[in-house]
Amino acid sequence: RTVLAAAVLVAGVLVAPLGAARLLGPARAPAVTATIPATVFFALGAAMPSAFPYTPHAPLLGQAAPTFTIVGARPTLSYQSTRNGSDWATVTASAEPWPAEPATTKTRPIEVRGRQGLTAVDDSTPDQPEILLRWSESLWWLEIRAPGSTPLHELIAYANSMVNQPLAQPAPFTFDNTPVGFTVDNLSAATVSFCPPGVVPSADFTKKLTVLLDPAPSSPPGGRVVRVGGRTGWLGASDGITMLRFGDGAGRLLTIQVGVAIRVTEQDLLAFAAGIHPTASARPGNG
Repeated sequence: RTVLAAAVLVAGVLVAPLGAARLLGPARAPAVTATIPATVFFALGAAMPSAFPYTPHAPLLGQAAPTFTIVGARPTLSYQSTRNGSDWATVTASAEPWPAEPATTKTRPIEVRGRQGLTAVDDSTPDQPEILLRWSESLWWLEIRAPGSTPLHELIAYANSMVNQPLAQPAPFTFDNTPVGFTVDNLSAATVSFCPPGVVPSADFTKKLTVLLDPAPSSPPGGRVVRVGGRTGWLGASDGITMLRFGDGAGRLLTIQVGVAIRVTEQDLLAFAAGIHPTASARPGNG
């Protein structure tokens, strides 16, 4: 399986955003044993709230209903253009300052919401240039990216419409238990990844504990048959990565991917899996 990178600020238990205190195959695989020393511990989890830290009151690209995700620990709102479905704009909140733009990128200062910000055109992809607007709030650094043809005044109007109130979004999963000390660094309607301590949050799933929701497979997955609660599951490992697959009870397939550097007993893994519940907001990925 090729895993795609997704997607508050929270894990199964409420966790503050990173840095917020300073200003998301048929072949049978080898069996996984329960003798691996456990370095992952689970504790009772709460429902996983998710929210963008500010609420906008203006559309972007004509779209007023954004899609919420977390990407690399950064809450993100994505807007699909109502004029051209292939055009998207993103609004991202970072708990760390944005890196400096390359010297070849032309930037200019601009006032945003009474604060010093900057705007630039990113033409690193020549056939798809983007206009960006960046500024900082009390706890976050904000960025809006849109197609290069988007008028700057539209981005400014959107930024000015934001109010200092979280935009709450329904979480796609709830968990009876969550890994202690891990944070959610990617979240979408089909995916959530738990990033262990000592691993830098990123948009990929390497070295993480990841849960994915897919459509029902055409044939049973490979691996050793196990029981996940009252359901059938398939457990296997390849290249040091453990994979547990099982039905979600609604005709879809849940997969837990355990990264190479993570050690968890089979008993704990099966108990964690049995406590995963997709909500009405969950949507299967592309498989």
